This record gives sequence, structure tokens and C-alpha cells, in this order.
Amino acid sequence: MKILIPLDGTPLAESVLPHICELVNSPAEAVLVRVAPDVTAPIEAEASGRIISPWEQRHNLKGTYLRYLERVGSEKLGGCLTITAQVLFGKPAEEILAAAREHKVDLIAMATHGRHGLSRLVHGSVASQVLEDSEIPVVLFMAPKQVTRSVSREVVE
Repeated sequence: MKILIPLDGTPLAESVLPHICELVNSPAEAVLVRVAPDVTAPIEAEASGRIISPWEQRHNLKGTYLRYLERVGSEKLGGCLTITAQVLFGKPAEEILAAAREHKVDLIAMATHGRHGLSRLVHGSVASQVLEDSEIPVVLFMAPKQVTRSVSREVVE
């Protein structure tokens, strides 16, 4: 079995990981995906004033996010699954679905805030978009309340 697991660096997204090993029988593979917003414009580095090209920004982000995915995958899934990590740039739901097709996964597993009503309308939901548009089975895990207000850990650690 091959499972795609989108992660965004937050404890919320990572809250799905403890459940994954229970879902599969070995041998199995997890494709961990991090989707970052596309970088299209150069920026100026604050400290040096040097202009950083979009290519260099993507390269740096990709390295940071790959290290994060590999570390989290090894720590939380390494004993039960083979890990593949991929960093993509673009719109999260679209890129997640494209990666699922590319890797020919059997399942997409994601954590969700469980928003509904006005909150979901205002904030949107990558999980609901993936669920609605996917041709591949999707399993959503409701994140515990204490992790729904967390910030990204991928760069901090």
C-alpha cells in the first residue's frame, strides 16, 4: 500500500502520523508532501541587500522542507513504512492531487481542523477540496483541539 500524507510543518498536519502505521500492513510506503506557495518574484535579503532570485528562493525552501519531511517521517513513521519526501510549489489541493496521481498512491491521509459553517467558508479547507476533487480514497483525521492553533515547526526545529 502507498499512502500520500500532506504536511505543512504544523503539529495539526502531523497529528495524522500516529494513525498511519495502524492503517497499513508492511510492506508499505508513505509519500510525504509539502506544498509551498509558488515563488515568482525576486526579494531583497534584509541583512545584505542582496537580491535573491525566485530559483534560489525555491531551492532554499525545497532544501529546508525536504529536511523537515525526512526528519518527521523517520521519527514518526520510519519503523513501519518506507518514506519518500517531495516538495512542490503551487496551490495545495491541486498539487496534492497531482502528486497522488504521479505516485499512484492507494490512499491520501490528512488531518483536518474540522471547521464547518462560516469558519470553513471564510478560511477554506485544503482537506475538503482534496476530499471533493480526489479520485483516490481520502481519509481525514480530526486533529485534537490542542493542536489546531499551532504554528509551523519545520523551520524552527
